[in-house]
Amino acid sequence: MAAYKYSPKSPSPRGRRDSAVRGQRERGKAAPLATLNSKRVAPHSPEQEAALKAIALFLEKNGDLWPQSNDWLFLRAHYHPELFSETTPAALAQFYFSSGGGITCEQSSARAYRRLGQYLLNPKDRLHRQTAHCLLFAGYGPQYVPPVGICQPWALHDQPQPAYDMALILGTSSRQENYVNFKRALESVRPGGWMVFSIANSLGANSFERQMAQVLPLGAQMSKFHCRTFAVQVPAEATPKLRQALNEWGQSYPYRLSPASGLLTRPGIFSWNKLDGGSALLGQYLRDKAELKGVGADFGSANGYLSKVVLESASAQKGEINRLDLFEDEYLALAAAKELLKPMAPKGLRLGFNWADVLVDVPREQYDWIIMNPPFHQGQTRVLNLGQEFVASASRSLTWRGTLYAVVNRTLPYEETLVQYFSSYQKVAENNSFKVLVATKPLAQQGC
Repeated sequence: MAAYKYSPKSPSPRGRRDSAVRGQRERGKAAPLATLNSKRVAPHSPEQEAALKAIALFLEKNGDLWPQSNDWLFLRAHYHPELFSETTPAALAQFYFSSGGGITCEQSSARAYRRLGQYLLNPKDRLHRQTAHCLLFAGYGPQYVPPVGICQPWALHDQPQPAYDMALILGTSSRQENYVNFKRALESVRPGGWMVFSIANSLGANSFERQMAQVLPLGAQMSKFHCRTFAVQVPAEATPKLRQALNEWGQSYPYRLSPASGLLTRPGIFSWNKLDGGSALLGQYLRDKAELKGVGADFGSANGYLSKVVLESASAQKGEINRLDLFEDEYLALAAAKELLKPMAPKGLRLGFNWADVLVDVPREQYDWIIMNPPFHQGQTRVLNLGQEFVASASRSLTWRGTLYAVVNRTLPYEETLVQYFSSYQKVAENNSFKVLVATKPLAQQGC
C-alpha cells in the first residue's frame, strides 16, 4: 500500500479568501465575506452526521459485546467529536488506550480526510507515517498517543485479510457501495469479531437491514436519530447463502467500463452506472461551441467525463490546450479518471490529477477557463450554497479574462451568484432539467 503525500499548491484558504474579495467588498460589488465564511458546507452530509451519532451511542450501550476488541476498522470514516474525543465512552476507550491495538479509518473523501488529519500529532514524523498510515492525535498528551490510523484504499483490488477484531461501517447513498463495504468488512474481521453498520433511514436503512438479516443473524439493533444501527458477528464459516451473497456483492467492487459514459466506474462514484444529464448537456456544448485554449481546469471532475470531452475536442487535437487540471474530492473517482484519461492526452497536453476540496485546495489566478458540474446535494439534502461556493472558488482561480463553463439544475438561481463574481454571463443551452451558463472576466481579478 503506497503512501500518498499531499502537498497543497496554493496559499492558505484564509489568505486567498481575504485577498480575493477585499477589493470587491470595498465597492459593494461582491458578496460579503460572510458568504465565503458562514455558509461553508459541513465535511459530511446530515445523514452522515446522524449516523455518526448513532454509532457512538450504539457502541456506548452495547460495549459488553466486544470487551476484547483491540484492532478496529472504520470504513467510510468521518470525524465526529462523539467518536474521536477525550470524552469518548468506555466502549471506544479500548482503541485509545490499548497498547497493541488501534483503529484504522479508511476514507476516500479529501474533505473528510483533511478533517481527520487536523488531529495528526506530527505529520512530518516518518516513524508515525508508515505507508498510507498516520497516527491520529485525539486530544491526549504525547505519552497517551492513541494508535489511530488514517489510510486510503489505494490497493483497490487487494483481497482483505482478517486482521481486525471489530469493524464500523458508515452507510452511504449508494446501495451497491454499502454491499461492497459490508463484504469488505466481513472479510477483514476475524471470526467471532463484530461489525457495526449505521445508515440513515432516508438512504434505505430498513430494507438494507432486512436484507442483511437474511444472510446473517443480527445482534443488537437500534433505531435512533432517524437511523438504523445494527451489529453482526462474523461467523467461523460462511453458509452457502452467505457465500452466494458475498460473491454477488463482490462483482460490484472492481472498476469497469461504463457503456453509457465510456468511463471507468464503480459504486461510490457520482452517477456511477449512468451518464449524468447535466454533464451530457455541458459536454455537448463544449464539443460543439466552446473555445478552449491555453490552461484549463475541471472542478469536481468525478471520473472525468467533461475532461474526456475536452481531450477529444478539436482544440486539444490541434495542440491549442497546454494543460488540463482535474480537481476531485472523491479519490475513487479521481483514480478512475487518471487510469482512463492519461493515455488519451494528446502529445504536449499536460494532465494534472488533484485529490482536493475544490472550495479550499485550488490555486489562484491560473486558468484561462474552468468547466464544472457543481453538486447541489449533500446526501439527500438539496443545498444551493455548495454550488455557490464552487462558483466563488472558480472566480478566484481564473485569470482576469478567464471563462467559466457551468451546468446547473435549471430551477436553481445561479444567475444571482454569477452576478456577484463575474463581469458578465449568459445562458447558452438548456433542456427540461439543466442549463449551461457561461461567465466571463471574474470581478476578483478586475480590481473593482
